[in-house]
This record gives sequence, structure tokens and C-alpha cells, in this order.
Amino acid sequence: MPPGGDQYGRVRVRPRPQLRMAVAMSRVPVFRGLPLRSGDYEQGPPEAYFDEAGKWNDSDFVCLCGYVSADYSWHELARRWVERLKHHGLRVVHASSFAEDCRRVGKYDQRDEIFDEFINIIRDHVIVGFVIAISVRDLKALPSHMRKMYGDPHVFCVHRLLRQLHDRLVEDDTAVCVTFDDSD
Repeated sequence: MPPGGDQYGRVRVRPRPQLRMAVAMSRVPVFRGLPLRSGDYEQGPPEAYFDEAGKWNDSDFVCLCGYVSADYSWHELARRWVERLKHHGLRVVHASSFAEDCRRVGKYDQRDEIFDEFINIIRDHVIVGFVIAISVRDLKALPSHMRKMYGDPHVFCVHRLLRQLHDRLVEDDTAVCVTFDDSD
């Protein structure tokens, strides 16, 4: 009988632990091309805003999502966003509570159209969007030495995101201002 095998000579092979991670980049069709170059922005460098979703202890996935755009586009996005919020009587747009927020202001039947308005504002003013996600379940199932290698899933997502920004967007030392939302 071979070491680790059964009486028929079969050896049981354990699959190597794997960590599922999603990295997505969605181009907004109106942009003229990637990567970003310093000459693309006369009014300053591109700016990126990101926010995390999911908690290490109570979620299946931890993810970091956000967008990159020019400074002047962010101002116009914010102006239009606030105008639409006021128009519909909403305080914020959160996917997890959007339907209930629309019900609260008496616009539940119009929620899809209202949500589309906000999506179109993003499409009009954003260059590119990023999503970095990591499976918490898979991370917890890894052997301890591998968990230590990946570390905190939020920090891991930040590192991957910064790498993706650099690899996919930045050419000729173009600076990108990055902001991470740390509020709850």
C-alpha cells in the first residue's frame, strides 16, 4: 500500500486551498480611453473615491468599490446627485435600503426609474469603476499560515485596489488622488 493510499493503491489528493477573489473593472463607454495620462486632465489629476461593504465577522464577502473621475466631473456629479435627492425627498442612496426609502417618501412604484436616474448620473461623470471582493468564508478556511499571508481582508482589498489602479490606469507617473470612505 503506497503512503497515504488505500488498499487499491489509490492516493487521496487533497485540493490546495484557494481564495476566491473578484476583481472587476467596468469602463464607462463615454471615456476616450485608458490608461490615464497626465495630459488628460488640465484641471488637476484624476480623483478616486472608494467605500467598503461587508464586515469580516458577519459577511460572506468583503468588498471595496468605487469610481475614478476628474475633479471637475466630481463637482458636477455631486451637484446633480444632491438635486435629485432633494427632488425625490431622499437623504441618501443606499442599495440596501433604497426600496424602503422610496416607500417612506411615497415613491415605491417609481423606485426603479429613480434608481436609474442616479445610475445615469454616475455614467455621465465617471471614467471607470472598480470592485475588489474577497470571500470571507474561503479566507477563514485557509490554513493559518496562509491567512497570515493575506492578513485582514479589508487591508488586502485596499492593496489589490491600489495595485489595480496603478496597473490599469496610470501611465507616465500620473498622480491619482485616492479617498477611502471610513464612515459607517
